[in-house]
Amino acid sequence: MNHFTLDGSEHLTPFQRALVERALRSGDLAWAERLMAMFAAGKEEVEEAASPTPPGQGLEVAPSPVAILQTWKNAGIRKALEGSAPEGPAWDRAKRRAKFLYERAGGCAPMWTETPRYGRQAGPGALVVLLMALALYHQRSPKERSMVVFAPLWTLARILGVSRDSVERWLRLPEVRRWVRHRVYRVRVGETWRIAGSLFRVYLAPQREAKGPDREAFRLPLRDLEADIRLGLTEAQTAERQYREDHLTKSRLWSLVIPLGRSTLHRIRNPLVTYIAALTLPSRSERPRWVEELAQALATRLGDERNLNWWRKVAWAVLKALLLGSRAPLALLERGLMLLEETPGVRNPAAWLTAFLTREGMRELMAFAGHLRAR
Repeated sequence: MNHFTLDGSEHLTPFQRALVERALRSGDLAWAERLMAMFAAGKEEVEEAASPTPPGQGLEVAPSPVAILQTWKNAGIRKALEGSAPEGPAWDRAKRRAKFLYERAGGCAPMWTETPRYGRQAGPGALVVLLMALALYHQRSPKERSMVVFAPLWTLARILGVSRDSVERWLRLPEVRRWVRHRVYRVRVGETWRIAGSLFRVYLAPQREAKGPDREAFRLPLRDLEADIRLGLTEAQTAERQYREDHLTKSRLWSLVIPLGRSTLHRIRNPLVTYIAALTLPSRSERPRWVEELAQALATRLGDERNLNWWRKVAWAVLKALLLGSRAPLALLERGLMLLEETPGVRNPAAWLTAFLTREGMRELMAFAGHLRAR
């Protein structure tokens, strides 16, 4: 990606810049922010050794994921997220697992079809298994039973070796609609809105009527159609149903296929999850402020300012575990916030999250890190 700029990235080495760019291209905004914060913290430690920081002077606040994405959108040539080609043993296991789940659930759409003109080709069942394999490959938790995937129809058609018309026809079949539902994703090009691809929600088990993708997915920068036209990664603009017959490499073809896991969508919907995921180790003098800010954020988000001391204890447990090299309390807190967002009709969010943390062993983690002095 040419002309890539990020605020505060002048101190990054070429290797560090490449890591941040790769995280942004994959859509993992929280990881990109963590990288920038870690690199910035390393630079501050070197500067502090040379000239001690005056008392009372705080560290600079790391840019938020939204700010990073906005800067990237304004500066990058191709202003969109990018996927990567699945590969290796993990991808082979995901494909075998997807086929097994599909056949065990009684999927009746054929995997292969025979035509007099084209011979043996992939069938509608292959489309379902392909999307299921992508969901399994990018699955973060066994409880994640569905996933949203963005892809232009012609991209899936090329991967399967069939025509775009075949993919469109398969998506209307009742059997396929039990596993996959899709919605059209449009972007503005000039003064008009054009179809840039489709958002698919694929399930790992058949549904009576599968639901479509979440609204949050439509707010993501999934496709920069104007840039893709220049790069030859898109349909020709003379007709929406035509596309260039460029010899695209495998990596460029898969760059338009973007799985959107539950954690990605939750970070967009819940800013506190983004804040939790972007936490980095503070310096010794900043630890009390770090704990207080996290406790205040939790109490404010949950409407539980009366029990601020409890959230301070949670914050100290998270920090002490990070100092010991463990992310277990941090991951548990992030997971609890995600599940809270998914649970409908919660009358007391603070009590719900406290019960979840207690049930999942947060008090044991507090006791484990209790002997460490973090002040």
